[in-house]
Amino acid sequence: MTSPDHESHISPEELRELSKKLDAAASPHLDKAWGLLQGARRITHSNFTAVVYTLALAYAEGVEWVEEDLKSKRTHLTKICAQLDQTARLWAETEQANTIK
Repeated sequence: MTSPDHESHISPEELRELSKKLDAAASPHLDKAWGLLQGARRITHSNFTAVVYTLALAYAEGVEWVEEDLKSKRTHLTKICAQLDQTARLWAETEQANTIK
């Protein structure tokens, strides 16, 4: 985005490509974490019969917290990619509208 002479240059194509690369790099990790979390959900309160009930509650709360955290990360990723795409579109439209013909 910055040329060798330190002049700023915005490339809508590079912004769109960044959006795609960011999604492609992060989504598999979020998907894997979500799958592991679903596996962790199979452990229920009844699996904690040999330990204090408080630990069973803490485990369940921890799983719930991680689920919400993963959901928020997916939401943030989606928003960031959408904003990069929107910025690219608006930049291209502005450039075209301001080009002398």
